[in-house]
Amino acid sequence: MANKLIDLQQLTQPVEPVDAELVKLWAKIDYNTDDTLIDILIPAAREVLERATGLAFATRQLKCEFYHDGEHSFELPYQPFVSVVSVEYRACKFSEWADITGQDSYELEGSQFKALNGEPGIYRVVYYGGYATGYNSLPYQIQQAICQQVTYMYEHRESAEVDPIAMKSMYTLNRNLWL
Repeated sequence: MANKLIDLQQLTQPVEPVDAELVKLWAKIDYNTDDTLIDILIPAAREVLERATGLAFATRQLKCEFYHDGEHSFELPYQPFVSVVSVEYRACKFSEWADITGQDSYELEGSQFKALNGEPGIYRVVYYGGYATGYNSLPYQIQQAICQQVTYMYEHRESAEVDPIAMKSMYTLNRNLWL
């Protein structure tokens, strides 16, 4: 059986990597009447782009449960990886969870983007993933893509489409990560 994601939960809410002031500057909006709408669109736009890329644009705590085949590395979702909180393991769905945090029975490979390798079985990993909060930590192309997506959603309120220009920015920036 191949590696398979069983469950993924976001345990904490991220701090938004862009704010209404930056979006309004980007979109050339010079009035405050739509600030509430823009504040709602920012996390919506971030989530759309995160789902499309598999990256986390702001740090949050995640719990990922997956079956590991023991042969192929399992790449943790929503990276870049920040730190591990806990790693639990069980050989099959009927056995008890064992806390193996910090033991030699598994290995997290990679530097910024981590993958787990270990014995076949079911793993539950709690970790922090995502770019650090603040304008200087998130690549400018991603900030730009979020602003573009918010602007697109603002201007096309009746549509649920992803702005193709924002997606092109994302693919140009990270195409080597996804290939």
